[in-house]
Amino acid sequence: MNVTDFHERMTDFIKDVVKEELLPVRPSKSDPNPSPKAADVHMNRLPDSKSWQSKAPYILVQVRGWKDYQNEGQRPKAACTVRLIFCLYCENETEGTMYVENLMQRVRERILRYPIIGSQYKLILEEGMEAVPYDGDTAPYYGGEMESVWEIPTIRMESRPWLDNVAYPLNPSYSG
Repeated sequence: MNVTDFHERMTDFIKDVVKEELLPVRPSKSDPNPSPKAADVHMNRLPDSKSWQSKAPYILVQVRGWKDYQNEGQRPKAACTVRLIFCLYCENETEGTMYVENLMQRVRERILRYPIIGSQYKLILEEGMEAVPYDGDTAPYYGGEMESVWEIPTIRMESRPWLDNVAYPLNPSYSG
């Protein structure tokens, strides 16, 4: 159970959430009237970020960082921050804004309804879950992002009694 496992499970979770939401696709020379499709979901980045416009609709699942901590008198805990970046295409500016809001709302609702992924990763709602549709003149592309914090399994500390009298890491200049 590590951050990479959580990242993969979160990506699969998001794929499942959006698989039935059909969204507009940018016309191309080879397909001037493309059929709507579900957003592609990628870990971290697009496979080819230079072609981001032709890849819409998509969602990027990014791990922003993680931390281990222990409050006094409590067991150690670990948390991971995840950012979802949404990118959609739509020629109609009003509809484009609504598509991105609806897709973000669908993901938000599913996370709040099922705040545990894989039985060991739990949403920490006390940290808040923020969703921000991007504003500005970006037509015909629309985007937004969501950020949430998840509890992940801690790494259990182990004692090594055979090393109690040894400086760690082993240091040749140690004269203890």
